[in-house]
Amino acid sequence: MKKLILLVLIILYSFTTSNAQWVSANGPYGATILCFANSGTTVFAGTNQAGLFLTTNNGTNWSATGFANQTVYSLASNETSLFAGTTVGISRSSNNGANWTTVYNSSSIIFKSLALNGSYVFAGTNGFGVLRSTNNGDNWTFINNALSYFHVSSLLVSGANIFAATNGGVFLSTDNGLSWSATNNGLMDLSANILAASGINLFVGTVGGGIFISSINGGNWTVLNNGLTNWYIRALAVSESNTFIANSNGVFLSKYTGSTWVNRNQGFGTVPAINTFIIANNYIFAGTVNQSIWRRSLTEIITGTENISRTIPETYSLMQNYPNPFNPTTNIRYAIPRSGTIKLVVFDGLGREVETLVNESQQAGTYEAKFNGSNYPSGVYYYHLTSGDFKSVKKMMMVK
Repeated sequence: MKKLILLVLIILYSFTTSNAQWVSANGPYGATILCFANSGTTVFAGTNQAGLFLTTNNGTNWSATGFANQTVYSLASNETSLFAGTTVGISRSSNNGANWTTVYNSSSIIFKSLALNGSYVFAGTNGFGVLRSTNNGDNWTFINNALSYFHVSSLLVSGANIFAATNGGVFLSTDNGLSWSATNNGLMDLSANILAASGINLFVGTVGGGIFISSINGGNWTVLNNGLTNWYIRALAVSESNTFIANSNGVFLSKYTGSTWVNRNQGFGTVPAINTFIIANNYIFAGTVNQSIWRRSLTEIITGTENISRTIPETYSLMQNYPNPFNPTTNIRYAIPRSGTIKLVVFDGLGREVETLVNESQQAGTYEAKFNGSNYPSGVYYYHLTSGDFKSVKKMMMVK
């Protein structure tokens, strides 16, 4: 009977913590994911030479939905249509990928990016600038202007503005793509790789220069590299005030528009090369090179902790991590009797700060944070919790 109870508790624990780290989202095995899009609760993933896949249950199951053995370079969707830039051109679906119509034929152009603005469709190319349709893809025209000959790796519609990330920096159009002008003040002649927006803030990830922010339509860019050791930004996504980037060291999160960055690689083991993100259905999905699709709870990855009990404890407490010793991950549980700013920091044996696990306001309750020591050597570590006048520190041991 005791063994049965223990087994049930283990199963329940595993279930409640399964989203507290990156997990494989069961995508096409071994595939390289190049792009994502979503329509309602359906998430689409474009692959390198394996076609297009979709899931309606957040990655529990995926099914092929066209372009078998083709590469899907880019995706974009609106209320009525889904567009795909593929090996043979641009295709459109009006029924969530069940059927496709080729709306632009070309086997010589790579359509690296797509964006939609009402009935306007924009396709960024590999050295031919931007292709535009004004009638939802029925007819197309190349825009021969400042973007001609550039590689347009990312397109973004933000209000009345359209931005293009190119190997010549960032360009802006205010007339639905008819004309474009460079908006690179502060970018230092960097090649722009990926764009994202949140409210008035526009973010750009660059090739070797890190990540930048602008709040005035791309003018006066400010660098946000504090704490980042690799400045080749491969993927970028934003959710309200939370910014996610991927570089060769994995996934990093900033909650304060780039003032600090926190590693969010828990669950990966060997950190994959990440090509693209999408935030959908309260998850963040990561498309990788040769490791298909990974998924993590958006709420959990932002907070870095899991609220395991809302019962208000009587006192503050910081509990011993478990397992201890550990290799390479461990759990740190703490309880707070009142709302306040919580900071949980890990230090090495010499007192040097290793990682900030929590630095935010939290409601009263009991929480659990995870520390992943994959990137650190074996040895003694200390974790320190502060909240108001309360301070507590405990020792832990990592043995690899």
